[in-house]
This record gives sequence, structure tokens and C-alpha cells, in this order.
Amino acid sequence: MSGLDKRKDVFEAKFKNDEETKFKVRVKSVKSLGLWAADKLGLEGSESESYAKKLVDIDFKSPSFVEVVAEIEEDFKEKEIKISNHQIETQLKDGEEEIIKALLEE
Repeated sequence: MSGLDKRKDVFEAKFKNDEETKFKVRVKSVKSLGLWAADKLGLEGSESESYAKKLVDIDFKSPSFVEVVAEIEEDFKEKEIKISNHQIETQLKDGEEEIIKALLEE
């Protein structure tokens, strides 16, 4: 195997690892956001977990977080919970940062 082939293999392995990490961060971020929203909605235990899973499922179908945030906003509106879009997005961002930090510490 030539040096170029080895470099290519290393690059491909790094790319694969990076993509897997991004995927894990995204799923964990949406789940964390879902658990936060579930708490605000007064859900507990398995209901809370189911709500978070529902949001992860929504996220799989959408290339951005827009659908997830929209679902939470709709659910908050139904329960007359006054939390803004900005607060939801901030919670998502903060959760994502915590997850990245935890992954880097592993």
C-alpha cells in the first residue's frame, strides 16, 4: 500500500468518525431538548421518554431542527406555556454544547 493509499484510508476513517460523532451529538441534543420540553409540559417517566423519542423521530425526517422546534412550540401553545422560540433554540444550543464537551472529555 502506497503512502497515498494510507493517507486516503486515514482520511476516510476520520471522516466516518466525524460523521458518527455529529450524528450522536444531534440525537443526544434533540433527546435532551425533548426531556427539557417534557418537563415543562409536566410529563414524567415513560411519558417524558416517549416525548423525547417522538422529537428524535421528527428530527430524522427533517434536515434541520425547524420541525422539532415547531413541534415543541405547538405543544407549548396547546398547554398555554409561555416559552419563546428563542428560549427553545437556546436550550437546544446549550444542550448541544454540553454534549460536545462531554464527548471531548471521554
